[in-house]
Amino acid sequence: MSNKEPGKELSSELGKLRYRTHHGGGMTQEQVADLINVSTISLRAWESGRFRPSVPNLQKLLEVYAQEGAFSPGKEQEEIRGVWEKAQQAGLKAALDEEWFTELQKKSLSPASKPHDLPTLAENAKAPTTGANVRIDAPSLNGAGEPTSSTNVRIDAPPISADEPFSQRNTTASRLDELLESFLHLSEKQQDRLRMLDKVHRIWIKGLLEKSLQNDAEIELALCEQPDVVETSWKHYLQTVPHPLEESPSSFHIFDAYENAQGKLLILGEPGSGKTTLLLQLTRILLANARHDISFPIPVIVSLSSWTEKRLPIAKWLVAELRTKYHIPLALSQQWMDQNQLLPLFDGLDEVDTSYYSACIEELNIYLKEHGLVPTVICSRSSEYLNQPTRLLLQNAVLVQPLTEQQIEVYLSNTQGQHKGIQDIFSANSELQGLARTPLMLRILTTTYENGTVVATNTGNGLDIQQQALATYILQMFKRRAPDVRYDPQQTIHYLQWLAQQLRRYNQSAFYIEFMQFDWLPAHSGRQLYPALAVALAYGLLSALGFGISYLPYFSFQQVVIFFLSLAAFNTLLYSAFNGLIFGVLADDHTVETQTSPEQRPHGGLKQKIIAILGNRVVYGILNGLLDGIFVGVLVGPVSGWICGLFSGLFCAAMGKLDTEIKSAAFFEWSLPGMVRNAYKFLAGGLLVGLLYGLVTGRDFLFTPTKLFPSLILGLAIGLLVGLIMSIRGGFIQKIPNTNKILKPNQGIQNSIRNSLFFGSFFGIAFGLLFSLIYGPVLFLILGDIYRSSFPPNSGLIYGISDGVLVAAFFWLVSGGIACIQHTLLRLMLWTHGCIPWNYAHFLDRAVDL
Repeated sequence: MSNKEPGKELSSELGKLRYRTHHGGGMTQEQVADLINVSTISLRAWESGRFRPSVPNLQKLLEVYAQEGAFSPGKEQEEIRGVWEKAQQAGLKAALDEEWFTELQKKSLSPASKPHDLPTLAENAKAPTTGANVRIDAPSLNGAGEPTSSTNVRIDAPPISADEPFSQRNTTASRLDELLESFLHLSEKQQDRLRMLDKVHRIWIKGLLEKSLQNDAEIELALCEQPDVVETSWKHYLQTVPHPLEESPSSFHIFDAYENAQGKLLILGEPGSGKTTLLLQLTRILLANARHDISFPIPVIVSLSSWTEKRLPIAKWLVAELRTKYHIPLALSQQWMDQNQLLPLFDGLDEVDTSYYSACIEELNIYLKEHGLVPTVICSRSSEYLNQPTRLLLQNAVLVQPLTEQQIEVYLSNTQGQHKGIQDIFSANSELQGLARTPLMLRILTTTYENGTVVATNTGNGLDIQQQALATYILQMFKRRAPDVRYDPQQTIHYLQWLAQQLRRYNQSAFYIEFMQFDWLPAHSGRQLYPALAVALAYGLLSALGFGISYLPYFSFQQVVIFFLSLAAFNTLLYSAFNGLIFGVLADDHTVETQTSPEQRPHGGLKQKIIAILGNRVVYGILNGLLDGIFVGVLVGPVSGWICGLFSGLFCAAMGKLDTEIKSAAFFEWSLPGMVRNAYKFLAGGLLVGLLYGLVTGRDFLFTPTKLFPSLILGLAIGLLVGLIMSIRGGFIQKIPNTNKILKPNQGIQNSIRNSLFFGSFFGIAFGLLFSLIYGPVLFLILGDIYRSSFPPNSGLIYGISDGVLVAAFFWLVSGGIACIQHTLLRLMLWTHGCIPWNYAHFLDRAVDL
């Protein structure tokens, strides 16, 4: 079976058939296009796979190729059927017309027939037209604003008459060529736009709106216009007569409000009143309009809850949100913003931190002034917005009205099969009826008291009854599913409460296990020390293992074990001291600069400067290498100390200080320019290290150039190898985690495990093998016969394994190993604190099931 895409198979087959015409002489695209009366651009698009021919055009192509001998003699029927099957695989809906196929055999496959006998496009046309148009057939909308058909692009081209002079036919075809070239360019330019529309529809309409209303009746919410709560540019110049606000009729649709506000609309409502649902319903209509009209801006929903993190200007923040939330390239997002092609629908204004709420409205107003011609919709809770003095520069506002008794009765009657007896309970309890005035509480209450399984109480105020209803609702959800012995209701509620608090604390609306961080732990002084200890232990053990293997030929096994444990303990403490105490606890011990304590400012500034200097890669590497070298030098000898300190310094400088933020290495992308861009840095650093290694190795021949030269060759070869491997690894660029590609729980950490093991084993084995191959021969060149008596015969292999372990450890750590260690530690600590269960993915699946 071919591995090509179906469209590519068809295009490749059409190209081969054209080359096989005229007994292998081949026809040009212009000749074939002229025979079947289509544009050369059309034929070129078919053969490139960008478009597929229609049924009539495919039939004409096959007729021409059959006439011109493109099919194998005796196999014409089989090959024509094969081409048609490829066309069907590429998306052609029509089956092979057997009547046409039989006629083709009689007419076209006979030697006497000629291509000029073939029918032309103009034979069936009654009169030629004079123009050609590109038309986009957009989907029509139903009453709910949903598209009833897909979008199609169609070219209405003038038929070419067979009686036209050849020059006139070329002129007509030339016009069509220009039109098609323009259309192809336009279609390429609009591909990103269509993909963005599909993404917004998939995330918000299919993923949220349709799922939330699944198996439930949609409630028509009443809206009340409130133009006085927004600030218009002409408000102070126009005299208006005050009039009492009246509730709009239920037929007043959200899209009507949008059009009345000329696209500048504020949606207000109480919690659970259906604001977000209205916003999604409006988005559904705007998406259909954007597909209908390519000049219509792209509707995109963003939540303002994350604005407080950096508090950027809204235009810059919106571009950044498109990159992080929708994974749109920065350049494309900025282009859409500059060209006013985005229609932002801002949700969650009330979720902005209260201390920055007014500042956010001011930034929104700046954006509205700079992009005054672009429609903008903002959604917020009414109480938070109305209780602050600043008003948004919009044209109009609507307030979502509480549900009326009639609306509640209509909803209950529409769902009577699901919620039996609810009307009687509501009629007997005025408090419950009052609570049911929002769609959220109405659905919760109908679920709570359905089928009369729970008796509604008539005592207590509205808040008590609401709390009771919510508690009963939760118990009802537990009763609907089989009990799970691992998570009782109390534990489940506790875990979900903790998770809800964290999401609220960090303004997150979606939760991914791999995105949890150490600041989710309860605050205490040692929180920054634990990740450093965990990574330090792995670093200490792996580095000690690498150096310990190199001493096996020279010391007893017991001595090597003692050296291994001593170096592992020292490196663990050293790494922990730097990354846990200096860069962790001390840096996290904030000294707040206030006017009341100016004497603290120099102290805090000096401490931060010292930490910044120590965190520099070069300084950090030199300090670690120096301390490591001194320790090994005292423990083993000065030469071993030099070599160990050199490689430890390189290891730490390349790895850099520990970042306590957990960054999963889930997505890598190979980039040749990325490799070339930094190759000179890696090669220069590797050669420098190799030179130092060669000087240390040939320390006894510093004043004997002929003896020193081979040692330098050995060092430079090792340095070149190190630089080459670092350059190759530098070509793998770590991408920002793409949530659209996360298909299973904790996939980011699982991918990090695989990537780190791959990079670690691949580069470790490659370096170890190459090192073992060059070490022995170069040493023999340096020492001659002394090499055999001074070094064990397998010294190259021993050092290859030793350094291979060090290289593998380095690439494992920097390619996702650190993230895996930190994530495992974080999960362990959260579990011991009782914040999460150990199998978090299974628990969350259980919660979703409930």
